[in-house]
Amino acid sequence: MSWDKDISPEAGPYKVLMKRGVLYDAARDGREVPIKFYGPLDHDLESYPLVVWSHGFGGNADGAGFISRYLASHGYGLLHLTHRGTDSSLWEGKPGHPWDILKQVKIPRTTTFDRMKDVPFVLDQFPEWIAEHPDVAPYIDYSKIGMSGHSFGAMTTQVMGGMPLPDREGNLIGMRDSRFRAGILYSPVPIAHLSNLSPGELYGRIDMPLFHMTGTDDASPLEPPPLHSHNPPSARARITITARNFFIGLSVRAAAGRPFYAMPRQGGEAAPQNRAKRRRNLGPSHRIRLKIRLRRTI
Repeated sequence: MSWDKDISPEAGPYKVLMKRGVLYDAARDGREVPIKFYGPLDHDLESYPLVVWSHGFGGNADGAGFISRYLASHGYGLLHLTHRGTDSSLWEGKPGHPWDILKQVKIPRTTTFDRMKDVPFVLDQFPEWIAEHPDVAPYIDYSKIGMSGHSFGAMTTQVMGGMPLPDREGNLIGMRDSRFRAGILYSPVPIAHLSNLSPGELYGRIDMPLFHMTGTDDASPLEPPPLHSHNPPSARARITITARNFFIGLSVRAAAGRPFYAMPRQGGEAAPQNRAKRRRNLGPSHRIRLKIRLRRTI
């Protein structure tokens, strides 16, 4: 984990290419998984890491493109998935606000498991698919793969990191994919209400370094957050920043097992002068630069 003061919040030194495709899983009756890849172009890199992005409920592979274009311009490969059954097809072309429509949708547990299975399937198929693109294929370092996602996508990342998922009978199904070395969770999703196990038993099974990020005003109507508090102490570090009501928690399996940085929170809402001071100290460029540098950590 590092803070690189030389990274600009503006676009990086490389042009960005984008490629689309669709993969079909014969083992699941030809299930369709659209993918979208971003990567650097005209670069001088020997190789670069790959980050898999999983969208939230009602999203698709086009989401978070601004983040992936930025990272690709700094030398990362980003692979976005569309998870059928929990994607934008649930609301597209229908009258009404998308969220009003999505609130009425009931997602079967089998659909949730299909979403999870999309990830290892795509990772299995991706090398063959990208081999058709010689401007990309030779540079991807498959020993450095990370994952990220928002909301339902964060939950998908949690599962790939070791969090078991209970089926309808209450059986815990583990889908840890050891190819992933680290992950970033945007609004991680608690699942303890789906199981009789304690939160520690569920979330404590995650053995992958995860960067937890969500808003201080975010809350779950199902159970109290945060997930990261159930990680082993030796694998836990966190940052709490009261600025624009934004919280960043970090659960890291660091070599020394200790926090790399801490900004103490001054109880509840910060005083206006303190809040303004922190905004100055954590300007937009600093907030953008705060990230996991996969090349150095995995």
